[in-house]
Amino acid sequence: MTGWIGLALRRYGDFAGRSQRAEYWWFTGTLGLVYVVLGVLLDTQSAAVGRVMVLVLVVLWLATIVPSLAVAVRRLHDGGHSEWLMLLVVVPFLGGLVLLVFLLLDGTPGVNRYGPDPKGRDEVRPQPPATGAGWPGATVPTPPPGGTLQAPWTPPGPPAPAPGPSWPSQPPLPQQPQGEPPPQGWTGPPPSWGPPPGNQQ
Repeated sequence: MTGWIGLALRRYGDFAGRSQRAEYWWFTGTLGLVYVVLGVLLDTQSAAVGRVMVLVLVVLWLATIVPSLAVAVRRLHDGGHSEWLMLLVVVPFLGGLVLLVFLLLDGTPGVNRYGPDPKGRDEVRPQPPATGAGWPGATVPTPPPGGTLQAPWTPPGPPAPAPGPSWPSQPPLPQQPQGEPPPQGWTGPPPSWGPPPGNQQ
């Protein structure tokens, strides 16, 4: 308890950063309890003592008004809200109730625009999707000491192109003696007959 109250007093006039609920409510609650006790004593004492109690209340209020506003502003910052919400206190009844709700809410997990999380919670970051080895951006793990690592799976390559149309080849040119006409049904250019295979020198 004293740690939270001391923290609020040490941050006297610090309107930047964030404060969690424990710091705000321990400081504000303890200060409110002191005011209640002094008010009760003021009603039960004589006039002379009452004037002293009034002076004590005024001095206490002047000494704590700045840290009280500062810790309230930091409490709003903890939830990611602007300090201008403090102006809700000028709205009768409803404004103070709305401001109380903001002060009761838990802070934003992780870092927000007003500073790091006073509770030390890490910001939740989305994890990248898993990628298979062989794809862009993938990493290949290293084997453990003394162990082996299986070859990573690699994605198949692009499919092979479809084969083109198969045209029938021309019939082989028969070896005939030079000077004879081409065989019947031949549609190609006139063949140039060479010598028979057996007569080559």
